[in-house]
Amino acid sequence: RLESIWDTWSDLSISDFYNKVGSYVGNNFYEKYEDDIKLLKSLHMDSFRTSMQWSRLLTKDGKLVVFHDDDFRRICGEKGKVEETDYARMRTYRLSRTGEKIPLLSEVLRLVDGKVPLLIEVKLPSADTEVCRRLDEELQGYRGKYMVQSFNSLVLRWMKKHRNEIPRGQLSENLTRKPDTTHYALRFCVKYLLSNCMCRPDFISYRWSDRKNPGLWLNRVLFKTPAAAWTLHGEKVSDFSSYKEGESPPVYIEGRGCLGE
Repeated sequence: RLESIWDTWSDLSISDFYNKVGSYVGNNFYEKYEDDIKLLKSLHMDSFRTSMQWSRLLTKDGKLVVFHDDDFRRICGEKGKVEETDYARMRTYRLSRTGEKIPLLSEVLRLVDGKVPLLIEVKLPSADTEVCRRLDEELQGYRGKYMVQSFNSLVLRWMKKHRNEIPRGQLSENLTRKPDTTHYALRFCVKYLLSNCMCRPDFISYRWSDRKNPGLWLNRVLFKTPAAAWTLHGEKVSDFSSYKEGESPPVYIEGRGCLGE
């Protein structure tokens, strides 16, 4: 495995990582695969494959970029939000004090070229679903496998209407825990997965620390919706493997300190 930008970030600023657990713990599947396979078996999983997960955002001038955060402060040390910045200016930013730039989605797709599956998180800060249409256009000629997930149920509703054959997942957590720009009622609906009746997700990906949620339990038991957990920081996962008969089993786990991503 070659060194990645996350390895460089770990070397330069390990204090930025939770409990100073850097990339070499979460990304060390190459050397720890035997331990990870034993962990998979303890979770009653009978299959495993690696994949890539990136977030997609639309810039001010309509470019699709691969960048996780809504703004540049944490990763680039710059002010401003992605949707308020044109790509020409964005190309002058550097990722975590390295020489790497924020890539276009088209560049990433050419690099991956169908070699591994993609899990695409769509960031939608408003009710404007233009990013969904642009993403669909970008992926029309892509020959690899992919799924789409989002915190915003409008993304999943758009996918259900226009690309129902593409697997889609509802991301969620305790969204009412802290103030947010989004209306409380909308955050409440996504927190308890009430909007699932509108967008009909194929899977749910819920924050591990917020998993004791009646909406999540109801979807797993009543609707048999596959569930995933994020983000793990080395917590014990035995109780997630002890699902009862009639519930949908967890399908994958994201996060540092558990399985290598």
